[in-house]
Amino acid sequence: MDFEKTIFFASNSYYNVGLEQARVRDLSGAAVSLKKCLRMDKYHTDARNLLGLIYYEMGETANALVQWVISMNLQPEENRAALYLDEMRGKPGRLEVYSQTLKKYNQALEYAKNGNPDFAILQLNRIVDENTHFVKAHLLLALLYMQREDYVKAGKFLLRIQKIDKNNAKAQYYMSLVKAKTGRAEIENRRQKQAYSHRKMEDDDVIIPPTYRENTGWQMIFNILVGLALGAAFVFFIIMPANITALNGKHNQEMLRFYQQISDGSFEQEQLESTISQLEEEKAALEQQVAEKEGERAAQIQAYSQLITILNYLQREEITNAANVYVTLDQSVLAEDTVFTEAIAQVRPQLAQTAAGLYLQSARAQREAGDLDAALANYLASQDLEDQGAQVWLEIAQTYLEKEDREAALPWLERVIAAEAADSELSVQARELRGN
Repeated sequence: MDFEKTIFFASNSYYNVGLEQARVRDLSGAAVSLKKCLRMDKYHTDARNLLGLIYYEMGETANALVQWVISMNLQPEENRAALYLDEMRGKPGRLEVYSQTLKKYNQALEYAKNGNPDFAILQLNRIVDENTHFVKAHLLLALLYMQREDYVKAGKFLLRIQKIDKNNAKAQYYMSLVKAKTGRAEIENRRQKQAYSHRKMEDDDVIIPPTYRENTGWQMIFNILVGLALGAAFVFFIIMPANITALNGKHNQEMLRFYQQISDGSFEQEQLESTISQLEEEKAALEQQVAEKEGERAAQIQAYSQLITILNYLQREEITNAANVYVTLDQSVLAEDTVFTEAIAQVRPQLAQTAAGLYLQSARAQREAGDLDAALANYLASQDLEDQGAQVWLEIAQTYLEKEDREAALPWLERVIAAEAADSELSVQARELRGN
């Protein structure tokens, strides 16, 4: 009992620390404290809800939704997470924007990894315009600008991060590098030394002002005229000749390029028509890509919607309804989304038996109707969720043989023969199909 009390008080202490850190906008520090609290007590609803709010404030909406959904599953009644989820469901367009933002961020990350920093920067600038609190996007953008040695722009994005998450460790480290490269760190150190270098004045200290000679009005006018003359001379003798030389050189280069184009016949009609034809083909290809991307986006939104429906059914303990939705869920469209796959992994054990039966029922109906590809897909999905036994193994082998894929059928026949008695009906059928 003393151990349980110790765990209880320790988890509450971490929650209180996280709450105080969140109040002063130390969001990353608060997230660490709240995770420690949840490791000690996963049923600490307030800590989980606050962690979701922190993720939401840092632009990680998918992680926030995961925390709130788990919170609702652990405490269905009198839970503030229900308000947050209802607000998200009430604005479906916002979920679509967040989904697209996350997809764009992953694409920008791939660009950066594959040596395309320009595309990554372009994509990330669009992301931070849509979601100004997406801390990870700001960090990656600052890092890319630092790689290009554009430390001023990098510093601008790091300052934005510090307004959102004051003590973000990565942002502080990157900012120290930016200050070192721009000379800002040396200036700040000098100011700090000067701030602490002054001693307190004594009563007998005398401030001696610097001596100066008061200028007359004519002297001031004379100084102004001399300054203007020097400035005009500098422009006339230094700046203008350099600009004229640069303009002449640029003009000469343009003329040479123009004459070269004429001599090469680049303006001939055939080449123009070829260029137009090529551009039209590229336009058609891009339109096709856009259409495919739109289809992918619609499929991903539908998959998220189905997942939320499954979680709602499980919350009400309607296992059959949840399984009916699960068997229609296309998991492949979000196979690279870790949040989605983790949520599926959580609900999968609860649905395995019921969903496996539904897959098997569909497979047998599709096989009878002659749709062998769909039948095999459902047979294998059922087997993946729960081992269906020798009868289903034999049906899978028979389906492969009906597709004239003997090589794929043999492992399933061997499995039946190894599992069943030699004189059993299933074993006899399997040996006959195997051929010996």
